[in-house]
Amino acid sequence: MKYFSHFGLKKREAVRQYRKFIEDGFNMGRREDLIGGGLRRSAGGWEGVFELRRAKEYWRGDERILGDGDFVNEVLELSEEELTHKEELKRRGWDLNRIVNEVCRMLSVDPDDLHKKGRANGLSFANGLICYLGYYQLGINGKELARYFGISRPSISQAIKRGEKFAKENDVKLLN
Repeated sequence: MKYFSHFGLKKREAVRQYRKFIEDGFNMGRREDLIGGGLRRSAGGWEGVFELRRAKEYWRGDERILGDGDFVNEVLELSEEELTHKEELKRRGWDLNRIVNEVCRMLSVDPDDLHKKGRANGLSFANGLICYLGYYQLGINGKELARYFGISRPSISQAIKRGEKFAKENDVKLLN
């Protein structure tokens, strides 16, 4: 439901407003400013790209990112920093098993208990923190985490949120 929160506070109203938003967009038809790769789209079409070249102005472009060259550079730099951080963690030997062991040690949880059903707070926080750190810090996908814990992918999503909250409240990081 929170995904519809931009459209209304109550579910029925939010769904109605969302549908109207989609219909309005559909009724706009094809928009040239939203077609093509990132640079072409950001510059206003091919004519805009040619105008940039004539003015000897060079924008960095990436088809995945809509924005001018400075914005594209900023997004790509942030992405590169994130990749570099994940690679550094992996170089230092961090993997799912190491996260499991470290989190269990930190929270005084037996790793064998992680696969037990139930909602004991210690286990719940440990599972969440493992999922959060694995997903965001090492880039382990939800499918792999679900397989490890023997739970569904939606349950992994909830665990990641729980772990994120716990990590932020307790300033938990893999590398300080």
